Amino acid sequence: MRRIFNRMVMLAVVAAAPATAMAGELGPLHAHSTDLGGVSVVAYYTEEPNGYRVVVTAAPEAEGGMPIRFAATLLPDQRSVIMVPQRVNELPLGLEIARFGDRVVVEKTENGLLN
Repeated sequence: MRRIFNRMVMLAVVAAAPATAMAGELGPLHAHSTDLGGVSVVAYYTEEPNGYRVVVTAAPEAEGGMPIRFAATLLPDQRSVIMVPQRVNELPLGLEIARFGDRVVVEKTENGLLN
């Protein structure tokens, strides 16, 4: 029952906000959705008094997987990276969310490195 509820919440987030399918700039409450090696990822942000609050929900596309939600508050010139592990000897896939002034940019990263 909880799995069904979690999937419904994720679908509501995706349906409630316009989505972009590739890297690019986000606006407040505009969702970005992408696939990272069998994991569906949806990210959006809200403007808060102490920074931009970025929320990322990741859910395995395979039946039975539980979604995970991450949240971070970004100040100007800060970034956050969500990494999804792959098979042995394969680099992880990632989604980088960066704030540049009043802009938020989302981009896939496939180098597996965090600098």
